[in-house]
This record gives sequence, structure tokens and C-alpha cells, in this order.
Amino acid sequence: MTIRLLLIGGGHAHIMALRSLTKRRYPPASITLIDPDTSSVYSGMVPGFVAGHFKQNEIEVDLKRLCSNAGVQFLQDEICALNLKRKQFEGRSGAAYDFDVTSINIGVTSIPPDTCASPSSTPVKPMRKFVDQWLEVRHDLSKGMAIIGGGLGGVELCLAIRHYARTSGIPDDVPITVIDRSEILGSAASSLKKSLARKLSEFRIGVHENTSAHVITPNGVRVSSGETVKAGQIVWATGAHAANWLEESGLATDNGFPMVLPTLQSVSHESVFLAGDTAHFMGESIPKAGVYAVRQGQLLMSNLIAYMSGNSLRSFQPQTDYLKLVSLGGKSAIAEKWGHTLKAPGLWSLKKLIDQSFVRG
Repeated sequence: MTIRLLLIGGGHAHIMALRSLTKRRYPPASITLIDPDTSSVYSGMVPGFVAGHFKQNEIEVDLKRLCSNAGVQFLQDEICALNLKRKQFEGRSGAAYDFDVTSINIGVTSIPPDTCASPSSTPVKPMRKFVDQWLEVRHDLSKGMAIIGGGLGGVELCLAIRHYARTSGIPDDVPITVIDRSEILGSAASSLKKSLARKLSEFRIGVHENTSAHVITPNGVRVSSGETVKAGQIVWATGAHAANWLEESGLATDNGFPMVLPTLQSVSHESVFLAGDTAHFMGESIPKAGVYAVRQGQLLMSNLIAYMSGNSLRSFQPQTDYLKLVSLGGKSAIAEKWGHTLKAPGLWSLKKLIDQSFVRG
């Protein structure tokens, strides 16, 4: 009997899983990848794309080619529902997709609060939509930009936007501001936080800490202090929300995120696997960072094959820390691991090499 394996979403984990597929033997199976787009954006290169260092096609993985190389069928559709009893997905197209085993790697969405929704608001995630929208909004930065969310991703984005503005002849008195409801870079190591704070000052980026965005106005963002931060465009780089249909399906969830075992299986449905930002590990606090999704890929495919073969599965062991290479707007970067920060001329080239190796496979 041929087993029907559906891979939902072309996220980082599924990209690595498919690349490892050619090296593995597996039982008779019909494998299909379903994604709304024919290419997948690599998150690590988005700041470089925003800064103007990379073209759009240089930061994307061609999903159709990837599937062709792996001997996998590719279907372009957006999944909007999952019926666990029938073991069937529903696509936005109206098509139904039956499966015996499935793996879900669709990422998350940055959704602003309803009170802050506005046509001028651009969520960073999903990154495919952000990349497309950036190509439109970058031509109108004259009224400034506000980035909601002062984590590493938000700060890296601020520096990239200022670099792009400078190279486009936009003066520094056009405001670029980062807003965070607590302290910016709250989870970063002290040495990295100090270095990036200096870089924000050097790039003349405004910082509003311990304040929340309340309302988007025609002139910018009204924050909880009552002040209006001037901005013509607002980027949401905070908050992560799982797709509503995941919780509505009946999968066991935590705050909307499906809970998984160390084997990457749903705690409630063993034939459903989840990886990357979509998954919530029981008893673990794993940051929603692309490095974890990338490192889950090979194990994910091994476990899918083991499950279809009736063999034992292995557990994912997340590393306690990882090398962070943070781009600084221009062609420079800073590195941090185990609380130690390093600045060196070759770090940008190292980051570029690592990123491009992922995209090119």
C-alpha cells in the first residue's frame, strides 16, 4: 500500500527535510508539498534584502525545483482547514487533500492588535508578504517608519531600513523609530545589547521603551504615554500567532500553537508532525528562531520515514545557545554566543556565506 505523506508549508524545516530525502530509502509513499507560493523566503537574509544588499531572487528557495530534485510533487494552494477525523486538509482553492501522515511547517504571523490595524501597517511575518510589500513601501519613506518590537529582529530591521534610506538619499532627520512595550533587546546578552544600542544611536534611530502602540493615526503611532510617534509606515516585528485553523482542527494547543513531543509529533495525534515556529514543545521554552527549524529538518524526515516504516523515532535535542550573527545595516555584522560579543571585518562575509549556502542548498 502506498502511504500518502503531505508536507504543508515550505518553511525552513521542510526545505532541509526535502534536501535530505534524496539520501534516504523509504517505504512506498506518495509525497506532496503544498504551499501558497512557488518559492520560500529565507528569513536570515531579509535584513540584507531590505538594506539593498541582495535582490529578491537571491533570498528565495525555489520550492518547485526543490521538489523536482527530491522526486516530490508540488501543489500551489493555501491550506485553510484540517479535518483530523477524515485526515483531510482543505485548500483555499476548494480542493481537498487526503493524507495518512502529515507534517506542518507554515511559520507564524505577526498580527497587530485590532485597534492598531491600518493599511500603512506591514507585518514582518509571513516574510513572503513582507518582502513583496517592502518593494512597494520603500519608495515612500519620506514620512518616516516605526518598527513595533525591539527584539533582535526588530533592531536588525531598523538598521537595515536606515542604511537603505541613507543610500537612497533620504536624510537622517526622517525619523525611524523602534517601539517596545518593555526594554529593547530584553533577551539579548548584555554585551550585544550595549553594542547594538550604540549602533542605534549612531544610525539616529529613535527608541521608545516600556510603551505600547495604541492607535495608528494619519501622522504615525499613538503610544500609551499619549505621545504620537511620527511615521508614514509601520512595521510589526513583534508577536507570533499560529494559523487559526490549527487550533480549530482539534490539535492539542498551547496559546494557539500545536504542542509536540520531542519526536516532533503532535501530543494528541501521532500521525501529525509539526516543526519550526509552528510547533510548541511541551515543557521547553525554545525561541522562535530559524536556526531551530533548520536543525529540525533532517530529524523530521528521518522520523517521518521511521513512522511510515513502523520503526522507532528519535528526539530533537535543541541546543542551549547558538551563534548569532547580526547584520548592522551596511556590510558589517556582529557575533554573539554564550554572552560573548565579537566584532571583526570578516563577520559579514561569514554571515553571507552561511545564508547563501542555505538558499542554494
